[in-house]
Amino acid sequence: MTNPIEPQREPEESGQFAPDVLQRRVAALLHAVDRGLTGALAPHDLIPVELELLRFCRDRGECTATQMTGVLPTDPSRISRLVHRLVQTGLVGRRRLEDDRRVVMLTLTPEGEELVQRMDALVQGFYDALMEGVSDADLAVFLSASQRMMDNYDAMSISD
Repeated sequence: MTNPIEPQREPEESGQFAPDVLQRRVAALLHAVDRGLTGALAPHDLIPVELELLRFCRDRGECTATQMTGVLPTDPSRISRLVHRLVQTGLVGRRRLEDDRRVVMLTLTPEGEELVQRMDALVQGFYDALMEGVSDADLAVFLSASQRMMDNYDAMSISD
């Protein structure tokens, strides 16, 4: 399905797309994935970043909120608020270290474990529907091209 707002453009004579085509396509895909995941998780009172937080806890076994800030695309103060909410809802437990009471370790509760398993299945269903009609070859090309672009970006000397 094409986006009626986005004019379809052919590659220029040089074989390159106009710069705005890539930007629009990436933004449209990110928006579709975000809206789809948000919609799928909403009945379970979760947002996508909270699910990522729960998955991080599951994968690490035990972690700190500070460790999450390095891998989740949000600021530390928001992570603190999200962790607090997940603790209040009984999905995450907190434990202070005996030798350094300033450090708070986070773990999934059994309820959190069960919810993550259910949400993983739900999210997989969303991605299966999203990938309908996309061949393995198409996906391989997409992943390869996007990885090359990320590698190119990493190689640039752009300062933030």
